[in-house]
Amino acid sequence: MKKTEVSCILLITLIVFIKDSLLSEATSAPNPVLDTTGKMIRVGSDYMVVPVRKDLGGDIGLAFIGTQVCPLGIGPPLNNDPGLSINFFPVNSKKGVIRESIDLNVEFTETYTICKHHSNVWRLDHYNPQKEDHMITNGGVKGNPGRDTISNWFKIVKYGVGYKFVFCPSVCNYCDVICKNVGVFVQNNGQALLALSNEPLEVRFKKLINILFFVLFLFATNCFTKSKLCDASESTPIAVRDSSGKILRTGTNYYVQPIYPDEAWGFELASINNHHKPCPLGIVQEDYYPGTPLFFSSANSKKGIIRLSTDLNIDCNLSYTVCTKSNEAIWTVGPYDQRAQSYFLILGGVKGNPGRETIRNWFKIEEFGDNYKITYCPSVCKDCKIMCKDVGVIEYNGQKRLGLSDFPVEVKFVK
Repeated sequence: MKKTEVSCILLITLIVFIKDSLLSEATSAPNPVLDTTGKMIRVGSDYMVVPVRKDLGGDIGLAFIGTQVCPLGIGPPLNNDPGLSINFFPVNSKKGVIRESIDLNVEFTETYTICKHHSNVWRLDHYNPQKEDHMITNGGVKGNPGRDTISNWFKIVKYGVGYKFVFCPSVCNYCDVICKNVGVFVQNNGQALLALSNEPLEVRFKKLINILFFVLFLFATNCFTKSKLCDASESTPIAVRDSSGKILRTGTNYYVQPIYPDEAWGFELASINNHHKPCPLGIVQEDYYPGTPLFFSSANSKKGIIRLSTDLNIDCNLSYTVCTKSNEAIWTVGPYDQRAQSYFLILGGVKGNPGRETIRNWFKIEEFGDNYKITYCPSVCKDCKIMCKDVGVIEYNGQKRLGLSDFPVEVKFVK
């Protein structure tokens, strides 16, 4: 056999070996953990831990354990206080994507707490593999996997529509460890705290915008615009399209229909008051009914096309209801419902006149999945303090009501 033929055979063998090795590594990699928008969670990005259960409070943060000051427990703060953002650090620091069932550290991004001598890394308090009950607190150590840090390692595992945290560290092959879900323990004051439990707490992860990067981006965009190097700030947003692919236009009736669980479902008006009063009317999801047709009005009344990320009113196009006049059949964000701990959408807004007094009446349409979502994040008042939330379906008192939520409902527009 010639020397050239031998070299070719060896080269082909090497290529096949490398290909098989890469395919084997790709297929054996655990699934990536996804955030609420369906994107992979990455090292170095900030996320909020959002419990799927709404009765526990808000997003995960730090909280007192009983009357002790330090260490602090971990759970949804009481009184609707905001939670704290977190970062994930996998045991293999070279990996940029967070994957299921991989050992990782969890750390709050805040640099200061009342417990100055405790880090913001999650850990099991006073870990003892012979004990069943363990609270999760701050004060852990990041990195350095092994016996001395075994109480600081957690895993994320798919569970229900979201995920669950699990304590089952594999950073020490010869250590005696316990494997248990992370659930909640509710104190006498109603404060829920994370602890090892047979019943896991289902959570989702919501990515936060890097404010510094965002400010720098806006600054750079402004500089480029002024110097005529680019015209990004003046670009026209993408047009929203209906289910047939045609552009949405103002003054035209459309049915807003959720993608799940059945495309025959739609949104209708219904009484939501529990005191036998018909008003106000809320917006609810009805079974096997296309819903009430709507039309959209842009904050810029001269624009005849509905575009992404543009302030708009949503009009039920009714001449009269028992609760509203024809010019008040507009979607608006109702007052905060203490019992449901939610903001529900109701009828009663006023069309047009963008500004402080009408700020609850303005919504936006954004891309979501293969379709769209409706969001509340008005920009009609520059000096107003606002919150930005998605519009989702909230089940309450036997109704599926539209309200402000961390979990958007994917919709399409049918002409």
